[in-house]
Amino acid sequence: MGFFGKGHSDDGDDEGGLTCMISNSRLPDNYEPGHFHIFAIGMYIIIKPKTASIFSGLGKHGGTPPIALDSVVILEDASCFMVVLYCPKSILSPDGNSIPFASLPNGTPLTLGPEITAPLCDIFLIIPIYFNLYLFQYSGAREPDIMGHCIWAHDARVVMQQTSHLKLMSMGFLQACSFFSEQMPQEVTIDVNMFLGAFSIEVDGQCIRPPSWRQSENNSVMIVPSASTSSTLPSEMSMSPPVFKMDDYRKY
Repeated sequence: MGFFGKGHSDDGDDEGGLTCMISNSRLPDNYEPGHFHIFAIGMYIIIKPKTASIFSGLGKHGGTPPIALDSVVILEDASCFMVVLYCPKSILSPDGNSIPFASLPNGTPLTLGPEITAPLCDIFLIIPIYFNLYLFQYSGAREPDIMGHCIWAHDARVVMQQTSHLKLMSMGFLQACSFFSEQMPQEVTIDVNMFLGAFSIEVDGQCIRPPSWRQSENNSVMIVPSASTSSTLPSEMSMSPPVFKMDDYRKY
């Protein structure tokens, strides 16, 4: 049973919820069905087929597998099958503390916490007076938490111009969004030029956007620099670049 048999706690469970574990195993009557141990309260449950266990997953718990009798050939259909219904804190808690948004390349989840999903929320406090009172402090744009390592988002300004930094970051955003959208069951189309056109910086009073991508006649790609425009120029007056999809980006 490895990690599960040695005992563990489900730290992502909600404090006010309970876990329900149902045994749908198919085992002969003379098999040892295994035990489910709840260490926090010093008890165990014999997990026979059609048995439901309801407990708090925040305490340490673990189980042992079913065991056949000595010198008995194990039947192929003698399987251990457990259904576990969790109570995730990310969904049930009022603060909505985290959302497992997508899978990262190393197989770990990308978790979006309130610092990301609520961009105006600067401080979150819980005051347990009479009832649980939730106090939010809104302060508009906040200072981001910068790590101690050198990162392109913050430190590229010392080795490249502002326009080059904008192009680097916007292309990184595009590639990350494409990676995450490919995990969706539907086929998602990203218009590269519309995506990049959503980003801009102001340099010497001019609004600078990333360049647009266009297909040329000789089966290649042409990158057209963005024209500098006044920061007060209405968006309706700008020309929309041609559609350039992620499939085109991969092709060229």
